[in-house]
Amino acid sequence: MVSGVTLAAVIAASPVAAHECPMGRLRIYASWTMQGATLSASTGEKNGVEMAVTETGGVVGGYCLEVVHLDNASPQTGQWDSEREAANAHRAVADPQAIVYIGPNDSEAARISIPITNRAHMAQITAGATYPGLTKRIIGTTAPGEPWNYRPLALVNFFRPLSTDDVQGAAGAKWAKRLGAKKVFILNDDETYGKGVANIFEATAKTIGLAIMANENADWRRADQNPMLARIIASGADLVYMGGVIQTGAEVIIRQMQQVGLVAPRARFMGPDGFVRE
Repeated sequence: MVSGVTLAAVIAASPVAAHECPMGRLRIYASWTMQGATLSASTGEKNGVEMAVTETGGVVGGYCLEVVHLDNASPQTGQWDSEREAANAHRAVADPQAIVYIGPNDSEAARISIPITNRAHMAQITAGATYPGLTKRIIGTTAPGEPWNYRPLALVNFFRPLSTDDVQGAAGAKWAKRLGAKKVFILNDDETYGKGVANIFEATAKTIGLAIMANENADWRRADQNPMLARIIASGADLVYMGGVIQTGAEVIIRQMQQVGLVAPRARFMGPDGFVRE
């Protein structure tokens, strides 16, 4: 995750006074998950975009800038919703004054909006959707046809100012070995980001001599994770790596690991940036 300040790169400074708009108005659309566990991160990024516009005086090249913030979250679940993300992207591309679509932070949500903005020749920039297949092909990691199945016009319109999960997953495996881990039990939330980074961790771990005891989908909706924790204990793993975000089970799993004694030095817990960016 990067700070909202990084997003200032999409807006160029201009000496034109804020009250002068000789060229008219342009709109920046942004799609955030403004509910649930991701609210704090989304609020920070939202504020970053607002700050970037304010620092330009609200004007670039004679155009006044307006920011339209949209929420892609479901009121029922507090998590991003596919229909809302699609509606946000359609709203942006339907606006003749729109120039860019910022977001979303979730890779699965980005899979929905990228083809929509691509068809409209609109640039899309994310500060969090780090699944590699959105921008590149990695044999054995990304799905067939990626990333071109998100580019119906064969144009590159999706960008991100941060590294992808193949970099992070590999670094995690190397760090695990440096910490002295020998047997790793991998969990993932079965979503695009979590499963992707977990699989990359596994692939790298195998090449550097770590023993992989399992790579399981964790049913994060279950309040009781003890059956899974029993399998971890039986495996003899000295490190648990979980691919996911904090709202897809990590909080429950970490707490229950402590309750059953799966703590250092007996066993360490490691996860990607999705556990700290929220």
